Amino acid sequence: MLFPTLSRAQDYDNDGMPDSYEQAHLCLDYQYDDSLDDPDIDTLTNFDEYTFGADPCDSDSDDDLMPDGFEFTHDICLDPLSGDSLMDGDFDLLDNLREYYAGSEPCNPDTDGDMMPDGWEQTYTGCGLSPLVGDSAGDPDTDGQNNLAEYHALTDPCVFNGGTVDTDGDGIPDFYELSHACLDFENYDDWWRDYDGDGINCQDEYLFQSTDPCDADSDDDSFDDGLEVVLGSNPLVFAFHPSLWTSGPELQVTTANGQEPSLAYTGSEFGMAWRDSRDGNDEIYFVRVTEGGTAVGSELRVSNAAQDSWYPSLVWAGTEYGVAWEDFRDGNYEIYFMRVSANGSAVGSNVRVTSNASFSRYPSLAWSGTEYGVAWGDNRDGNYEIYFARLSTTGTKIGSDLRVTSDGSSSSYPSLVWNGSEYGVSWTDNRAGGGEVFFARVSAAGAKVGSDVRITNDPSATANAWLCWSGSEYGVSYTDSRAGNEEIYFTRFDYSGTTLGLDLRLSNATGFSRQSAVAWSGGVFGVTWQDYRDGNYETYFAQVSATGKVIGTELRITNQADPSLNPIVAPTGTRFGVAWNDSRTTAPGNYFLTVLFDNDGDGLETGEEFINATDFADWDSDDDGMDDGWEVAASGCGLDPLFVDSLNDPDFDGQTNLQEYLAMTDPCVNEGGGGDADGDGMPDSYEQAHVCLNYLLGDSLADGDTDGLTNVEEYTLTTDPCDEDTDDDLMPDEFEVDNTVCGLDPLAGDSLVDSDLDGLGNLGEYTAGTEPCDPDTDDDGMPDGWEVTYLACYANPLEGDTAMDDDEDNLGLLGEYLVGSNPCEPDTDFDGMPDGWEALNTACGVNPIVGDSLFDYDFDALTNLAEFNSGTEPCNSDTDSDTMPDGWEVSHVGCGLSPLTGDSVGDYDTDTLTNRLEYTAGTNPCLSDTDGDSMPDNWELENTVCGLNPIAGDSLMDFDFDGLDNLREYFSGVGPCDSDSDDDTMPDGWEVTYSCAGISPLTADGNDDDDADGLDTVDEHGHGTNPCLADTDGDFMPDGWEQAYTTCGLNPIAGDSLFDPDLDGQTNLAEYLIGSNPCSDDSDSDGMPDAWELANACAGISPIVSDGALDGDTDGLTNLGEYQEGTDPCDPDSDDDFMPDGWEVH
Repeated sequence: MLFPTLSRAQDYDNDGMPDSYEQAHLCLDYQYDDSLDDPDIDTLTNFDEYTFGADPCDSDSDDDLMPDGFEFTHDICLDPLSGDSLMDGDFDLLDNLREYYAGSEPCNPDTDGDMMPDGWEQTYTGCGLSPLVGDSAGDPDTDGQNNLAEYHALTDPCVFNGGTVDTDGDGIPDFYELSHACLDFENYDDWWRDYDGDGINCQDEYLFQSTDPCDADSDDDSFDDGLEVVLGSNPLVFAFHPSLWTSGPELQVTTANGQEPSLAYTGSEFGMAWRDSRDGNDEIYFVRVTEGGTAVGSELRVSNAAQDSWYPSLVWAGTEYGVAWEDFRDGNYEIYFMRVSANGSAVGSNVRVTSNASFSRYPSLAWSGTEYGVAWGDNRDGNYEIYFARLSTTGTKIGSDLRVTSDGSSSSYPSLVWNGSEYGVSWTDNRAGGGEVFFARVSAAGAKVGSDVRITNDPSATANAWLCWSGSEYGVSYTDSRAGNEEIYFTRFDYSGTTLGLDLRLSNATGFSRQSAVAWSGGVFGVTWQDYRDGNYETYFAQVSATGKVIGTELRITNQADPSLNPIVAPTGTRFGVAWNDSRTTAPGNYFLTVLFDNDGDGLETGEEFINATDFADWDSDDDGMDDGWEVAASGCGLDPLFVDSLNDPDFDGQTNLQEYLAMTDPCVNEGGGGDADGDGMPDSYEQAHVCLNYLLGDSLADGDTDGLTNVEEYTLTTDPCDEDTDDDLMPDEFEVDNTVCGLDPLAGDSLVDSDLDGLGNLGEYTAGTEPCDPDTDDDGMPDGWEVTYLACYANPLEGDTAMDDDEDNLGLLGEYLVGSNPCEPDTDFDGMPDGWEALNTACGVNPIVGDSLFDYDFDALTNLAEFNSGTEPCNSDTDSDTMPDGWEVSHVGCGLSPLTGDSVGDYDTDTLTNRLEYTAGTNPCLSDTDGDSMPDNWELENTVCGLNPIAGDSLMDFDFDGLDNLREYFSGVGPCDSDSDDDTMPDGWEVTYSCAGISPLTADGNDDDDADGLDTVDEHGHGTNPCLADTDGDFMPDGWEQAYTTCGLNPIAGDSLFDPDLDGQTNLAEYLIGSNPCSDDSDSDGMPDAWELANACAGISPIVSDGALDGDTDGLTNLGEYQEGTDPCDPDSDDDFMPDGWEVH
C-alpha cells in the first residue's frame, strides 16, 4: 500500500525517474536503476516512458492496439497518449492501425515511394499490390495499363479494363481519356494540350508523370505538377506545407519619424527609401540594409525642399538605385526622381518628371533593363487618371506623358512592373460604380497596348492593388470587402490580363486587413499586409503557389501593442525581405526582417533546394539517411545530397558519413587516430567514438548494447555497438543480421521494407513474431502481412485459420483474402451487400471490394443491392424462371408478384390478363386499367390491331373513324376497330348518337322508321336527317315528304316551307297541307293550274283530283272549258246575261 505522506520526490536509484513515479508503477523498482529496461516490451525504455508521459507497464498506453514505441517513432502524426488507431494521419485512405499491421508508414502516404497511396495499394493486395514494395510498373490484370496508370485512371488494377485501344491515335488510351473529363478519346489534339496549365502536356502526364492532366496540382500540396518535376520533387506525393520563419527578431532600421518604406534588392543587400519628418516637413530618405536587417552606412536625405515629399518608390537598376516620389515643393504635387549609388550616396540632383497645374501622385517605378518606367495618378483631366512616362538612366523624360486611362471616373494607386518585354500596370478604378482592380499593357516604347482589362468583378469595394511578375504571369494582391469586412485577396492573370483561376482570399479574420504588397521569389508569391485582427494593426505574411493556392498558414511578423503599418515586400530569389513602419512606443520607426521558408525541414530553404537541385518536399533527397542540408554543408569533402554516400569515409577516421551524421561529428575532419591500443581488432578512434567501449580494454567480445552481437561483430558489420538498433528502425541488430538472407540490413532503416513480399514490413514481422523471409509463416495460403493487418478479427499469421469468419459474412479468411475483401468488415465496400454474397456472384461481375450496389449485371432492372434485399440472383435476370424479369416482378410485389415464385399465370388485377401477358404487353399487373383511361387492359389489348394501347391514355381517340371515341365504343359494347359493328351501313357513332329513336349499333335496323316521317333509318343517315324527329328542320313538313320532292329544291334539313318552286302561288307548306305537288303547278295534270283550282273550290274543284271534264255549275261548260274561257266554274252565267256560259261558248 502506498501512503502519500511517504512518497518521496527524490530519486533513490538515480535513474532519472522520481521515486513517487516508480512506486506508482508496479513494473518499476525505485531502488534499482531500471531506466533502460522495457518491461512492457514496447521498444521504449522506462525513462522514455516517463519522459513522454506513457505507461511503462502497458505497451499500449492509449489502448488503440498500437504499441507506444511505434506511435512515438511516428510522433509527427501519431500520439501514444490518444486513441488514434482509426485516424488517417497521412491521408492515404489507410487508418493508423492498418498502417501498423501492414507495416506501412503512417506519416507517409506512399511508403514505398511508387506514387500510389498506401490505402489504394492495400485495397488491391488480392492481385499482388503492396504498399511496401515499389510496384507501380506492375500489371497484374495484363490489360496493358501499369498499376500507376490504373491508379490515376481510377480503374481496378486486378480487373482487365479495356486494354490499350486508342481511337484518336494520340498515344493516350481511350480508357484513360474517358476517365478524365478534360480529355476526348476522339480528339487527336489532346496529346500536346496542357489543359490544367501545369507545364506538362497531356501525353506526358499519362506516359511519364502519371499525373492528372485535368488537375495542375495532382497531389494537392499547393505546388504545380510541372514545378515539382522541375525541382525534382514527386508531383504525386503530398509535400508537407512549407514552414515559414523569420531570420530573427525584427530590426529597427530607421528612427522615430520613418513611414511608408519602399524596398529593393541588389542581389546581396537591400535598399530602403521612406518618408521622414525629422526635418520639420516630410522628406525622402534612403539607407542600405543587410539581409539580416542591419543598416549599412549613413542615411541619405534624397529630397530637400520646404514642402512635403511622400510615397517613395525604389528600384534597383543593376548598378544603382532609382527612386521616385510625389513632391509639393512647386505648390502642387509633382513626380520627382533621383539616382542613388550602390554605396548609398546621391548621384546628381532631384529631377522633376511631371509639370502641370494639377496633382500628380502615388508614383510606381520600374526598371526595364535599359531605362525606367514610372506610372502615377494625375487629375489634370478633372478626375484622377493613370499616366505613364519613360525615363532615361539619368531620370530625363523620354517622349511625352501617356494617358493610360480615360474613363471619367477616379483611377488611382498604380502599380507598375516590367515583364521582360513590356510594362504591366494595375490600379484601383471606380468606373464600375465601386472600386475594382484594372490592368493595362504598355509597350517598351511607351505606347498603350490594347484596352483596359477589368481583373476583379464583385459588387464590393476594392483598393490598393499591388502587382508583380513571376516570369510567366502576373499576381496582384488587393484589399476587398466582398466578405463583409476588408480582407486581402490575390488574383493571377496572364500577360494579356486574362485571369487564371478564381480570386483567392488570403486573410480571414475579424478586423480589417489592408495595404498589401506582393512579390515573387523562390517559385512562390509572397504577400504581406497590415491586419487588425489582434486589436491593432500588425504585419502578416503568406505564401501563394504558382497555381494560386495558399501554402501553409500565414505568418504573424509583428506582435506589439502599437500599430505596424504600410508593409512592403521585396524578393531575393530565395527569400523575402519585409519592411514596415512601426509606432511602438519604445522604438518607433521603420523595421525590417527576412522571411525564410524550408518546405521539408532539411536545413535548406526552398530557394537553396532549387540551387542544389534537391527535392524541396523530401528532407533526404538521395535516401541515404542524411538530411540534404547536412550534406550540402559538408560538400567540401565530397558529400552530395543527390548521391548515396552514407558508407563513405572522406576523413579516414573509421567513421562512415552516416555514423558521423548520427554522432553529429564533422565528416570532413579526422577527430581521432587509427591505432588499436588494446589490440582488440577495433581502432581506437572507433572505440573513442562509442561511449560503451574502452580503447584501453580488450572488449571485442563484450556486447555493449546487449543486442546479441559482440562489439567486434558490430565493428565488422559497421553497426553501433552502443545501440541495439543502429538504424533506429525498431528492429534489433541481431534480428536483422540473422535475416540478411532475404535482404535485412542493420545499417539501413528497412523496417518498412517487405523482404518476403508478404505485405508485412520487416518491423511488422519482428513485432508479430513471423518470419521476414517467409511470406506465409503458417502455410495457410494467406500472406503474413494480410493476416497481421486483420489481427483484430482473429486472423493469425502463426496459426492456420482459413475458415475463420469473424465478420459473419459467410466468407472465411482464405476466401476474404482471395477476393481482396476485409475479413473484419462484413461489407468491405460498404455497398450494403455482404462480402460472402458478393463473392458467390462474381461470375457476372459482382465484386466485394468495389461499390457496385447500383450496377445491374443481369440487366433485369434490379440493382445488385436490390437483388440482395429481394433474395434474387444478381447473375440471373429471372430467378424463378417464370419468363418475367426479377426487376419487373419486384416492382409489382404490392399485388402479390414474387421474383422467387413462378407466378406467370396469375392474374392479380382480375383483368383476364395473366402476369406473363401483362409483362409482355408492358401493363401493370396490379391495375386492371394501367393507363387510367377507364378502358380495361384486356379490352385494349384485344383491339390493338387498330391502335389501342393499354399503356397510353387513348380513351378520346377514334381509331375506326365512326364518330365514337374508344371509351364510348367500350361502354357501348361495339368494336373500336369496326366503324359499323352491326353491318347495317350506318356508323356506330351515328347509331349511338340517335339511340333516342331506338337505333342500336349492335342491331341491323336500317329499315326502321321510328319517327314515322316516311324515311327509314338508313335513309335518315344517308340524307342527314334526324331519325328521332319527323320534321328535322322544323318547317312543319315531314322529312319523308320533303325528301320526295328534293328534285325541285325541297330539303328536309333546311326550313323551306315558304318557298314556291313551281310558281303556282302555293308555298311548299300549303302544297303539303292540301296534298299537292310542290314541284308541279298542276298537281293532278288535268290542265288546270293548282292555284286556279284552289280559287274555285266552290264548285268542288280540287288541285289533286283530275276533274277537268266535270261541270261543277252545270252550265254546259266543263271545268277545263271554264278555265280556258276564263268563265267562273262556280257560276253558270258568269256575265249574268241570263244565258248559260256553255250556250254562249257554243
